[in-house]
Parts: sequence; C-alpha cells; structure tokens
Amino acid sequence: MNQIPSDHLIPLPPAPAAPAKRKKAVRKLVPVPPDAPEQLAFYQSLFGTPTGTGYTFALWEAVPKFVLTKLRYHKQANVFETSFVWSDMTIPVEIMPALIRRNAASTVLEAVFPGSREELVWRILIEIAAEQSMPQLYEAKVDKLRYGRVDFTLTGLRDRLAARGKSYNTGELREALVVLKRAECHVKHPNIPDSYDNYLTSLYFAGEQIADEGEVLTHCVAFLNPVVTSSILSLQCWPIDNAKVCKLDQSLARWLATRISNRYRQAEQGEAQEGKGYPLLLSTIIREACLMASEKTQLRDQAVRVRDALKELDSAGYLSSFPRPYDEAPVYARVNRVGRTSLVDIKWTIYLSGRFVNEIVSGNKEMMQRRGDQKQQIHATSSPARGVARDRPLL
Repeated sequence: MNQIPSDHLIPLPPAPAAPAKRKKAVRKLVPVPPDAPEQLAFYQSLFGTPTGTGYTFALWEAVPKFVLTKLRYHKQANVFETSFVWSDMTIPVEIMPALIRRNAASTVLEAVFPGSREELVWRILIEIAAEQSMPQLYEAKVDKLRYGRVDFTLTGLRDRLAARGKSYNTGELREALVVLKRAECHVKHPNIPDSYDNYLTSLYFAGEQIADEGEVLTHCVAFLNPVVTSSILSLQCWPIDNAKVCKLDQSLARWLATRISNRYRQAEQGEAQEGKGYPLLLSTIIREACLMASEKTQLRDQAVRVRDALKELDSAGYLSSFPRPYDEAPVYARVNRVGRTSLVDIKWTIYLSGRFVNEIVSGNKEMMQRRGDQKQQIHATSSPARGVARDRPLL
C-alpha cells in the first residue's frame, strides 16, 4: 500500500473545549420608584377605571393562548400548535401545558392547558389591576423589561367570580394561578423575545390571615407578563365591560365578544341595518380560539359550537335583533379533481347591537383622550417618560 506523504496530510482541528456550565439566570424584579416617569405613566394608564371594567390588549388578545378542550387533565404533555394573523403575517404559536399534581396526595404529574378556568381568572386579574389605587410597576435588572404587579386574595378572586355566576373554590383558583405561571405560550416571531412566554411572570402566595368571619385569606402577588405591561404603558389597549363578558357561560362566546371588541374598533351605529358586520371564518375561529378536537371531529361539529356561542351572544344583547343577528354562508370546494364538492369552511357576518357598538365607540373616545393627554405630558417634560417611549407595540 502506498503511503501518503506527510506534507499532504491536513491536520485535524483541535477538539472543541467542553462548554462551561452556566447557571440559570434568576429574574430579579425591583420596584420602579414612585416618582419615576414609568411608574407615573403606568398609574395614569389605569387611573379612574370603573368597577367591573377590564381591558383588551392589542397584541395579547390576538395571540391564541387559552385552549378550549373538554378534558382538563392530560396524561401526555403534547404541545398544542396553532397560528394567528397579525398585520397580514401568519405567526406560529406553540402552547406548552403546565405539569401539576391533581392534589397534594398525588405523585403523578399531569398536563393541564390554560383553559376556561384560567381565562376567567386572567380576566379578573386585569380587572383588579385596573381598580387598584396605586398599581406598582417593577423592572427586571437583567433585561430591563417591565412587569405590572397585582395584589389580591384567593377569597376576593372567588367572590368576584361568584358575582358573575362562576363558582370555584379557592383550591381550584390556586391551581388555575399555578397553571398560568407554569404554562408557556411561544410566539414564533423575531420581535418577541422568550421572556414573554409566560402568562404570569411570577406568582407568590404571600401568607394567610384569619378574617373576622373565621375564613382563611390567602394573600397573593402576581406579576403580569411584559406584553400586557407594555400595552398598558403605551395605551395599546381598549376598555371592555369585563363583568358582562364574564357572565357568559361558554368560553367560545367570551372569546367572540373579546375578539370583536378588540378587532372591530371601527364599528358604527346603524351599520347592521345597512348589512355591515364583522366577518369571521370558521377556520379562523378553530385556529385562533384554540378549539381542540379529536381526529373524529367534523367541521360541521365545530360549526355547531360556534352557532351555540352566537346564540348566547344574541341572548346577552351583543348582537342586533334587526334584521338578524348574523348571516352564515358555507364555503364549498373540490377536494380532488374527480370528487364532488365538499364543505371546507363557513363564513359568518356578525351584526352588532346598538349597545355593543356604543360601548366600542365610547371606548375609542376614552382611549383617544388618554393618548392625547399622554402625548401632551411627554412634550411638556424635558425628559420624556422612558416607560412610554420604550414600551411601544412589539409588532
């Protein structure tokens, strides 16, 4: 065998050094001083909110995040994949369930997706944050992102939901809060960092106190994620009658009411009589409302769920009674060249009631006034509010 000359041999590169183990960074939150421009902007953004009013946030409400499934506990922690459309872009989303024990005696971890219970708890948390006399803003030392703090008790959370016809005990609400903390929602877009994945950035059960009635009050502290905090600071949000929405029985009905309120801000009085309404496809509802279904679930079965939700909205006064609450148009297409046409989608045109339109129009006026006041405040100061300037919409 001929031997290759040594001067023709290419030396191998040295083996790469083993990467040093990095300690997981702990996100330390520090309170923003009360007199700082960011803290004042956060306070003024929520100041004067009437009781029972919540907010919808431009980007956060568009992201699919609460999975509508009949089964709460899952044996396998599969990722729920979906997408949503924002500024003519289709953005993928992955929802990771929380791994929890069903009770203290259980040794088995089960997967729980943020669902109907977590959605209601989230709405009440935003309502409480808007009503607090002096909401506190925090900032992370590492990435300088902002986090809004909400203080509440499990009993107060339970009582607010009970006033809206939803009965949960404090144990179920504690579990819902843990799910909101541990579950993750990954938005696959370069402008949205990984720090925004959690529903709640931090959650603390601060302590217990015996009330006058002998009931144990568990004090809680939750930190809103940076997407919501940024929307509050930049006033990229809209008021909504949260008390009324929470009284709706179906999760899909609440999603539809919130979706229309957040996306259809150009609604006008009398447009239902002119045949103008909010268009929505069944495929969009399935994708963005996170309608989890089995392989046997047919498109027509999902359409029944949407019709039931629209009926509840109609009975609650959200939809127009004249000439009709909505129009429904099936969309047919050929599955293959030789096959006959099949149902591939359904388009609804939803007509809003005068009361719902008035709520949207008055909300537009309120937020325009607040944004105008915010601009005047920025121009009036020599150093603009850093929280307002930096916390602009992400997309």
